[in-house]
Amino acid sequence: MVKVLTLGAAGVLGSEITRQLESLPDVEQICCDVRGLPYRRKNGTNVKANAREKSQLVPLVKGQDFIICSLNGDWLGMAKALVAAIPEGQDTQIIWVTGLGIHNEVRGIYGLFWRHYAAAYPDYIEAADYIASSGFPYTLIRTADLTENGDSSYHLQKEGQSVNSRFVSRAAVAKLITRIVTEPTLIYRNESIGITN
Repeated sequence: MVKVLTLGAAGVLGSEITRQLESLPDVEQICCDVRGLPYRRKNGTNVKANAREKSQLVPLVKGQDFIICSLNGDWLGMAKALVAAIPEGQDTQIIWVTGLGIHNEVRGIYGLFWRHYAAAYPDYIEAADYIASSGFPYTLIRTADLTENGDSSYHLQKEGQSVNSRFVSRAAVAKLITRIVTEPTLIYRNESIGITN
């Protein structure tokens, strides 16, 4: 049984991630959000907790195989609280959803747009870097602009590679995360992956 904690599970992307994970027979999930959750997954437990509070995260992270972070707000504060909450030596992979352009890796007009956004929110970049340097296994998922079009096909880009599109559907991002969680060969472990439609 794969144990998964999703932080930010009440958000539009978080709810799509937990919905896709619900269909997997070998996944047990904890769905966590500071606002509480309007749904219940058949393979999940709902928890209301603040991702900025280490004390609230400590009992949730214990024994988890994956922690999926689809968060908004105090990104750096939440990244620090999460890393501090995970027991030393626990082999938990953090899947941190962030955005394209955080490392100036996108060229052209799209890169200019995303660099402008990143410059306005420096802790957005710092949070992703903090997760990557935490010492715990991680995957940074750098998304293009999220849409609701339902197209779950996607293209992946390593840092420095040209992007395929300015957009990606939430369904596609959730599909990639589901694949990471269920793939026995530990794909994209300790990598930063861009995703577009």
